[in-house]
Amino acid sequence: MINLKSQAAPLGANLLGALNGAVSCIATTLAAATLVFAPLGPAYLPFAVLACLVGAIAGGLIAAALASTPVAISSPRTAQCVVLAAMVSALSRDVAIPAPQFIIALTCVATLLAGFMQIAGGIFRVGQLVRFVPYPVIAGFTHGISVILFVVYIPMVLGTSAVPRLEWPNLRAIVPASMIVGGVTIAVAMTMLHRWPKWPAFFIGMGAGVVVHAMLARWAPGLSTGAAVLDMGSLPLRLEPPADWGNLIGAATDPTMWSHVSSFAVALAVVASVDGLLSVAMLEMRYGVRSRPDRDLVGQGVANMASAGLGGVSVAYSFAQADSAYLGGARDRLASFVAPFGVLALAAAAVYTGVGIPLAALAGLMLLMAARITDPWAFGVIRTAWQTRGNMDSAVKQSLAIYALVALSVMLLGVIPALAIGVTASMIMFLRTMNRQVVRRVWTGVALRSRRLFQPVVAQVLARRMQEVAVMELQGPLFFGTSDRIVEEVGRLPTKTRFVVLDLARVQALDQTAVEVVLRVAAKLRSEKRALILSGRPPGLLAVAGSLPPSFPDRDRAVEWIEERFLSEATMPVPPAVVPPSAFARLLKFDENGAEVLERHCPIVEFTSGSTIFRAGDASKELYFLLSGRVTIILGEMRVVTFLAGNMFGDVAFIDGEPRSADALCDADSRVMVLDRETLAKIEAEAPELKGRVFAALALEIAARLRATDRMMREIL
Repeated sequence: MINLKSQAAPLGANLLGALNGAVSCIATTLAAATLVFAPLGPAYLPFAVLACLVGAIAGGLIAAALASTPVAISSPRTAQCVVLAAMVSALSRDVAIPAPQFIIALTCVATLLAGFMQIAGGIFRVGQLVRFVPYPVIAGFTHGISVILFVVYIPMVLGTSAVPRLEWPNLRAIVPASMIVGGVTIAVAMTMLHRWPKWPAFFIGMGAGVVVHAMLARWAPGLSTGAAVLDMGSLPLRLEPPADWGNLIGAATDPTMWSHVSSFAVALAVVASVDGLLSVAMLEMRYGVRSRPDRDLVGQGVANMASAGLGGVSVAYSFAQADSAYLGGARDRLASFVAPFGVLALAAAAVYTGVGIPLAALAGLMLLMAARITDPWAFGVIRTAWQTRGNMDSAVKQSLAIYALVALSVMLLGVIPALAIGVTASMIMFLRTMNRQVVRRVWTGVALRSRRLFQPVVAQVLARRMQEVAVMELQGPLFFGTSDRIVEEVGRLPTKTRFVVLDLARVQALDQTAVEVVLRVAAKLRSEKRALILSGRPPGLLAVAGSLPPSFPDRDRAVEWIEERFLSEATMPVPPAVVPPSAFARLLKFDENGAEVLERHCPIVEFTSGSTIFRAGDASKELYFLLSGRVTIILGEMRVVTFLAGNMFGDVAFIDGEPRSADALCDADSRVMVLDRETLAKIEAEAPELKGRVFAALALEIAARLRATDRMMREIL
């Protein structure tokens, strides 16, 4: 990538770059003109040339003024010309007034509407969205157009047709001179592209075709007979209005006409927008410039409306022509303004001198363009699919299917159905993929525990009861295309499952359809004497909170609620609300004498609900044993663990003497037995063996906590 921010181009370099872009632009413009009004016959080629030149000059000048990038050259593009040619063909067949000049006027109306749509798209900031058109759709569209161009321009290169037309070439009518001219044009342009990329390859190739045609006409007139020529001196510079606008007003009630015009206007707007913004994106990647897609979309819309008002065709930013300008030395906006005037000067010179451009040369350029717009990505996907045909990745299958579907639709149905089919197929594929991925995992069993620590007897019974609980982790956005997967997964759960937890922690948002699905699932489970519980509160969930099933901020709190339901049942052992101080001695493996020493030296402290026992950063010299109440360890905003009566805490800091790493908060009125280092020293003086038992018991307790932490991390990950 070339960084242009620190480079300043002198005037001469900008002018040379602009000339490079201009000569490239006029060559591709003249070649594209052979396609625009082709269904009307060869007599309308001069009209098409003039319309394309108007677009490249007037549209290009306005687009350059409004572009967000320093160097931006616009011209009629191949894909847009295919859309216009398809529109001309459809109008010629179906409208009530099939006069050619009237149809030309309707193409201007369609271009005007397309420009208006582009302006609206830029104002409403959909420029970024255009970039999200699925790449398989773009590749399939361009490859379909490429195949069409090959088919319709080969007869022109062979000399059997004067306009691009879908027909089988008459081999007996082949004109050798046309084949020679077209072949030389392609060969010279390809050589320039590979050997001297800074030079305008298409213009030089077209020039070579003109020279070869002139040489054949002079030295081998028999061989050159029948080779068609575009006489630039015959352009209708005093072009009358394309049609009587009264006819346009009179035909306003023709639904077929407006159906064609509006639908092709939409297709033209989409194709021009995608084509232009992709060209700008390619400039960004190659030259390090920055663009503003919405501004570029507005600029292209204004340019197309202006072009249509002057009788021109649709234009779009061209990467190839801007690249030619950059390679020629252009770096400033001056080159963008000079390039359209360069096109005007070259066209005026061609008209004044009456240059004859052989159609075979223009057809050769179009064949080369058709080859260049084919995307290597598609060939890479095809190669990958062939190499992995026995075990093809689903992403490769989907991309290949959409690419092939769009390419075939372009060739068999036309550009508008192809765009609609491609985008629709991509949406369906996307929804299927999202639907498969929305459920991250479903799990049940003993691993489902809250972060409350129970006494061993209670914990063992709860572990068995957790077989009746299922957690379904969801991810991504939940919307109309993905939410039904929840119903499918709930239906697969064992009948013994009493509680289903929908974990929404990884869900970014829900739409109303997803919320309604959740409510339906909750109602179904209720009818089966089961319960749905929600954990996590993504955007969109609280909008109808009054009708939701039980909802908790995280999965830990949801599982705790389920544990409370189990503990309320008669079959469960009741966790003790109060334990005697002697339980602390038993935890430390003390005998009766040690227990008496411990109780005599360790004070009992009472804390009210909501009070803090210690905070992160506090000095640590106490070990605590909870006799009653409930204490929660908080790290930041996350609950690490909740201790019930019969558990000790503060053990790690008690051992290493480092400051506290978390807060200890009382969830209820609590009584705590405290063992500090001074007290431990007194106990050691009376019974030396007790100190060793204290640290052995702490080691076992910490090992158990580490295993619990490992389980918690596995749940988070």
